[in-house]
Amino acid sequence: IRVYAGAIAAFRDTEIPASAKNIIAKITQYHQERAQHFRTEQNDRGAAAEYQSLLDLYLSAHANKLTKEIAAGELLDNVLSLDQIALRAAADDGGDEKLLDEIVRFYDSRIDIARRFLVSEFIFGRGFLRAQLGIQRHLSAEADGLTSSEKKKVFEHFRKAEVDLNWCFFANARFADAYIMLGWMYQFIDEKREVVLEKGSGKKDREVFESLYKSYFPDYLFEKNIRLYQKTLALFGKSGSPRIKNSFHLNIANNYFLLNNYSQAEEHYAAILDAKGNPDFQFESPEQEMMFYYHFGRTLYFSGKNDAAARYLQYVENNLNSRYPIAGVPAEAQKINQ
Repeated sequence: IRVYAGAIAAFRDTEIPASAKNIIAKITQYHQERAQHFRTEQNDRGAAAEYQSLLDLYLSAHANKLTKEIAAGELLDNVLSLDQIALRAAADDGGDEKLLDEIVRFYDSRIDIARRFLVSEFIFGRGFLRAQLGIQRHLSAEADGLTSSEKKKVFEHFRKAEVDLNWCFFANARFADAYIMLGWMYQFIDEKREVVLEKGSGKKDREVFESLYKSYFPDYLFEKNIRLYQKTLALFGKSGSPRIKNSFHLNIANNYFLLNNYSQAEEHYAAILDAKGNPDFQFESPEQEMMFYYHFGRTLYFSGKNDAAARYLQYVENNLNSRYPIAGVPAEAQKINQ
């Protein structure tokens, strides 16, 4: 395997050898099987090493114009597998900061190659990791009260992610996942601005961390986000998969909702409904699905469509009451469920 990998890395001829695709496939299978073995044993460090070897192979293939010899989707799948290991390593409970640092250094040490040869999946991998690290660490820290230093680290993750995701657009203007991730990140930032942190004074997040917002994200991002998603709908409106198009409609709707533009929000929420009035979308969690129904119900209410609004909002109430009961449970559980 090392000999084959070395041959691919060193290849400089102008004609692709007939065996190149077969060699890359064998190397890929070897590392993927080892990664799966380590994952079965819950050995994230071993699995991370195999995914890194795969990404090095793919970078070498791009550098030597052998990209057509890589199976479609493999590079992105392995990038995201490595990112999931990194995010587990970043967890407060049972994480491995040393492993996280090693994965971040791996990305940093190869990003120039990825940019030179426009390997959008690799660039996205680092941007996705940085954005998710910012979100994960913000959510973890805010439970005990976010400090200025913690907020600054989160914003540093977001700023670096923004750079990587914009590089993805430069490398491949039709890289849909980059648009989705950047939009989620912008929405997260703007939603957190308006959270009340000090109940006594009523100060919001944007006021408590005013200097940090001025340094990193001085302007609201909702309208910028809408322009971003409108661009993606223009790009993918006719040729994109239903999953991608519905994801863009959903995110545009969420941003219009937060801007109190309910007529536009309703239009884009309704765009993802099937013939029975149910969302044609694979939500990541039951909570995300309930948030869709809640937002859509409120949008219909503010648009004067009270009967339809009542049906959606009643569905949310019944679902959440059964999933997260408040009455008849201990006080601490009530607080969490609320």
